[in-house]
Amino acid sequence: MRQFDQEWEQLVSARQWLVEQGLRLLASRGPEGMDQGFDVYAGDGIGLRIVADRGQWFVEVHPGMENLTAGGTTGWFTLEVWSSCLGSPIVLHDPRPTSTHQDQAVALESSWWLEPQLDFLQANFDQITAACSAERVETTIACLAAVQRKGSPFRPSSA
Repeated sequence: MRQFDQEWEQLVSARQWLVEQGLRLLASRGPEGMDQGFDVYAGDGIGLRIVADRGQWFVEVHPGMENLTAGGTTGWFTLEVWSSCLGSPIVLHDPRPTSTHQDQAVALESSWWLEPQLDFLQANFDQITAACSAERVETTIACLAAVQRKGSPFRPSSA
């Protein structure tokens, strides 16, 4: 069985756990050609989306309900960003520099698998939902945005 097919089965298996955590499935699509698909959930003060794009998986959490749109880019943060704000930084992609197409292919093949992201989500879900509470959401968003800016390759240069 192909890696993507195994991971799609993991997504399907995770749906019950996500519902048990108080999330409702808002939208789902896939699996589709080019190894794509997604699930989008919402809960009390939290959005969650799990997206497959060309065989790479991205689990993203949206703190708070403001501007929560499934297809939007604003307010969604990967688990790597979340991990920094939770105090246990992780790397879910292969950060090695690539110089050849073969190096790039190997890095892509070993990056952004679903299982380690679901494992992190399950292990840290209580902390994530607590950070999304009405009392803490503004502080959480500020931390997530700062970590995301710090890690962005498109940071503004200092003048």
